[in-house]
Amino acid sequence: MSFLHRNVNFGILMALIVLALSITVLGIYYTANYGSLSSEYTRQLTSLQKVTDDLLLHKSRLNQTVKDLETKQQDETALTQKYNQLKDDNAQLTSDKQMLQEELQSKGEELAQKNAELVGAKAQVVEQMAEISDLKSDVAYYKDKYQDVCDANPGACT
Repeated sequence: MSFLHRNVNFGILMALIVLALSITVLGIYYTANYGSLSSEYTRQLTSLQKVTDDLLLHKSRLNQTVKDLETKQQDETALTQKYNQLKDDNAQLTSDKQMLQEELQSKGEELAQKNAELVGAKAQVVEQMAEISDLKSDVAYYKDKYQDVCDANPGACT
C-alpha cells in the first residue's frame, strides 16, 4: 500500500504545485489586467472630465445666449411699443396737418373774399366821398347863387 500512498502523496503534491502555479499565474494575469484596467479607467475619467468641462462651457455659453435672447426680445418689445406710439403720433400729426392745411386754405379764401369786400368798400367810400365832394360843391354853388339872389333882391330872402 505504500505504493498507493506514495502515488497519492505525489498526486497531492502535484496538485498543490499546479494549484500554486495557477494562483501565481492568475495573480500575475490579474495584476497586469488590473494595471491596464486602471490606466484605461484613468484615461476614461480624464476624458469624461474633459467632456464635463466642455459641457459646462457650452452650458454657460447657452445660458448667456438665452440671457442675450431675452434681452433682445425685451428690447424688441420696447422698440415695437415705441414704434407703434410714434406711428400713432405720426398719424395724428398727419391728420392735424391736413386739417390745419384745409383750415389755412379756408381762411386764405375767406381772407381773399374779405380783401375783395374791402376793396369794394374802399371803392364805394371813394365814390361816396367823391359824391359828397360833388354835393358840397353843389351846396356851395347853390349857397352862392342864393346869396347872389338875396343880394340882388333883398326882399325875396327873408
